[in-house]
Formats: sequence, structure tokens, C-alpha cells
Amino acid sequence: MRAIVLQSPLQTTTQEVKIDSLRDDFGVLKILSTGICAADGYLYSGKHPWSIEYPIIPGHEIFGEIVELNSSAKDSFCIGDQVTLQVLIPCYLCEPCLNQRFNLCLKACHFGSCERGGFADFIRIPQGARVHKFEEKVDSEIGALAETFANAFFCLDLANPLPNAKVLIMGLGSIGMSIAHIVSERYPQLDLWGLTSSAWKRSMFEQLGGRCINGLNDSSERFTNSFDVVIECSGFESNLEFGLDAIKPGGRFIQYGVFRDKVSIDFNVFAEFKSINLLGGHLANDDAFEKATVFLGRNPDRVRKIISQRVSFNDFSDAFHSTNRQKIKTIFVPEGMSR
Repeated sequence: MRAIVLQSPLQTTTQEVKIDSLRDDFGVLKILSTGICAADGYLYSGKHPWSIEYPIIPGHEIFGEIVELNSSAKDSFCIGDQVTLQVLIPCYLCEPCLNQRFNLCLKACHFGSCERGGFADFIRIPQGARVHKFEEKVDSEIGALAETFANAFFCLDLANPLPNAKVLIMGLGSIGMSIAHIVSERYPQLDLWGLTSSAWKRSMFEQLGGRCINGLNDSSERFTNSFDVVIECSGFESNLEFGLDAIKPGGRFIQYGVFRDKVSIDFNVFAEFKSINLLGGHLANDDAFEKATVFLGRNPDRVRKIISQRVSFNDFSDAFHSTNRQKIKTIFVPEGMSR
């Protein structure tokens, strides 16, 4: 089969590799599509906060069709099922795992780094992977949004906003825009705002019923102590500072975005001055994935607008070098599969 191999930062090749044998694992998945997220860009650039040993086959937002299945999994899954995988393969032994909080596993392996990822024709699914089935069939592109929407649901679950709460999303990339789609469909009573300097994203967000702050150039004083909930999705320190000023005393701050480097903030804002509830959330749990697969199955046409670029084996690096400013989500779609 073919696979994208990231030999070292900025160095990718398409190679023929052998698919791992089934052994006692869950099964084998034919990749239909794999989402590309900011973390993949960090791995590609080499500028990231993780301990990664290259070479790797990246790609963790995996969607595909089961083509081989271990007999132990046949009670819950069938050949031909469409499924998505959580990035973490939990150990099932640590304290979070024993408490069914598998997304917080302390000893997990990750698809796309220590385990082969989804930028390939096929992938072996190890025993213990968290596998989620689409009850309603979706096309090959929509399924690549499963983890993105799972993370969006997870952010909203953490935020747990009251009816009519004023909510600010900082960063209208794929996660921020996915949150907007969910709010528009399920929580239209929320007063939803977004922070972006992109006129194109601003227009898309407003079509979903939100209102926008025009980047950091908009007067921050206008929004001081304005929002009940702030969800930071961008990973930029300047946005973090803006959000801390904009949140109301006693508000709930959800930090989702990944920062490339360490950031410095005044923690007196959280306790002494505003008594803010700070929650971190990056990897979605089982419940959020189940919500996402249902949502995508029922709303394929409305969410398709999030996909703005498609790459395959021959142009994979374009995902990280595109000059297109009107881009939200890039997906990898294998073409002419070989095994």
C-alpha cells in the first residue's frame, strides 16, 4: 500500500509499505479520508510541543471502511462498516482509563506518531483502539470531519453555557466553525460571537447566526467583561489575552488551541480579579464522538462548506504551503488505492 512518510520536518515522501498483519488486532481499515489539522502542520514543520521520533506516517483524523475484522469484534461491527477512530489508543490500566476517561489516558499511544496514521491507503486498527461507527452512511469526505466535530461537541460540553449566554469563539478555523454549526442547529438561543480578522470567515460565521469581532484591531475596551463563556481555539497568545479581558467575572474559559511555545499569562486574572473557571480540553471523549457521527450523518450538506482543500499522495505537501487565505479544513483523500 501507499503511505505518506514524514521522514523529518519538511521532508515527506510517498512510499510503498506493507500493511501490518492482522494478528489479534481489531481489524483493517480502508482509508476513505483523513482530516488534516493544525497538529499535522506542527509535526510537518517540526515546531511542536511533543516528543516525536521521525520518521512517522502521520494522520490521526481517520475515517474509513472496515475490510478485515477480528472475530472478537464481530458482535459490534461488520465488514463494510464506516468508522472513525480516536487519536489515542488507551492503556486501560491507568487511573483515567479505570474511570472510563480514555481520552485522558496517561500511557496512550497515538495514531499518526507512535502508531501508523491515516495518510495511507489502509491502516491496521490495534486492539483497544476507540472505534466509532456511523449508523448513517456518509460520503468519503464528510467522514473526515468526525474528530473535528467531536472536539467541537467536547468544547461545548465543557462550556455548558446557560440558555441565552453570550459566548465568544476565538479562532474561526475548523473547530471554531464546527462549534458555530452545532450552535446554529442545536442551541440557537445562545448569543454567539467569533473573533477573526478574515472577512471571508466573518461572512460564513454570520450566515450561521453569529456576530463577529473584527480581529484584535477592534477596540478591546468595547468587549471588556462582556462574555459568559470564552472558547479559545487559535493557540495564539494575543487571542488568549484578549479573551481574558473579554470574559465576565465568574465566567467559564475553555482553552482548546495548542500553543507552539510556552506562553506567559497573569494568573491573578483567574483568581484575584475575575474568579474565572478555567477548563482545558483538547481530545474528545467517547460521548462527543458519538454525537459527532450522528450530527454528520444528519447534516452532510451544511457541514461540507467547512472543507476547502483536498489533497492526495501526489500533492500532499500543498496542505502546508497553500497561499489560499479562504481555507478552513483540508482533508486527505487517497486516489487509485493500492494494497
